[in-house]
Amino acid sequence: MPEPIVSIVLPIYNAEKYIDKTIQAVEKQSVEGWELLIIDDGSTDSSMQLVTKYTIINSRIRIFSQPNSGPSSARNLGIKNATGKYITFIDADDRIEPFYLKSLLKDAEKDPQIQLVCAGYYEQSIYNKEGLPLHDFEKFKPRQIISQNDFIDNLLDGVTGVLWAKLFVTEIIRKNNISLPLKLKLSEDLVFVAKYVNCISKISISYDYIYFYNRLDETGLSRSYDESYFDNFILFNELICKELGNSKIFTDKLNLRTTLNLIKTLKDQNTSPKNLKHYHHMIKSRFGLKSFSDIPSLSDKVFIALQNSGLYNLAFLQQKLYQLLKILKHA
Repeated sequence: MPEPIVSIVLPIYNAEKYIDKTIQAVEKQSVEGWELLIIDDGSTDSSMQLVTKYTIINSRIRIFSQPNSGPSSARNLGIKNATGKYITFIDADDRIEPFYLKSLLKDAEKDPQIQLVCAGYYEQSIYNKEGLPLHDFEKFKPRQIISQNDFIDNLLDGVTGVLWAKLFVTEIIRKNNISLPLKLKLSEDLVFVAKYVNCISKISISYDYIYFYNRLDETGLSRSYDESYFDNFILFNELICKELGNSKIFTDKLNLRTTLNLIKTLKDQNTSPKNLKHYHHMIKSRFGLKSFSDIPSLSDKVFIALQNSGLYNLAFLQQKLYQLLKILKHA
């Protein structure tokens, strides 16, 4: 079998619900020069049985297994074993268009100096199950080439820093020893992308929509957060500033991003006024919750202002009403 052009890294952990469709989407790609590296991160369901049957009939699919160590460790193992000129990443619960690889390769191979390709995606959620077309580089349209500085300026916007819907050059990753940070449990992909972009100068923007980002299973209450979760916010800020510097513009963007993520945490934990109060106090003691005059959403401003005034019952009701109206609007 000839050496593949693209290595697709797919980490899985208890993905039996999605994995068949994900692998089948890879097999339907309109270009043939690919290999699929499935990294099983200690699954305890039937994922491995489902995956193994594909390797019997398709030698381009390889499986690697490790004890449960998290998605960063799994992706690093995939990078280590990739043989393609390029690497792209997909998640087990997402899916890709049949022209996913064709679109990325088309842009990468039109100019040997292009070292990163970024495309558009569909966000699937309870508000739009078919998928809302989004592109985090829309403001650059119709430009097809952007600089390193352009990319970094955009890095904290939307999901610019995710790994999927992008094409990376394997040699650049290896030459610069770029890997996902194992100590970081959130936004680790953004740190990886920042490290990578620091090593390149020319980025291609594809305005094709090629990836389906699945948020259909998000319930609002994701989990209970402990102090280590908030420690990760601080660690992320330290790592990203180490990569990209501490200019006031970047720091302001980073602080706003942190604020919006903390607000999302409060929304996730808005199961009762008592629970909301607990997490508000926890966040306030670590980060401080003040005026937030730069928050773009009026609803979020009211949500925080009510909590800062100790009106947790009203904050609870305000957010629940806002969520209900949002669901009705998209019904």
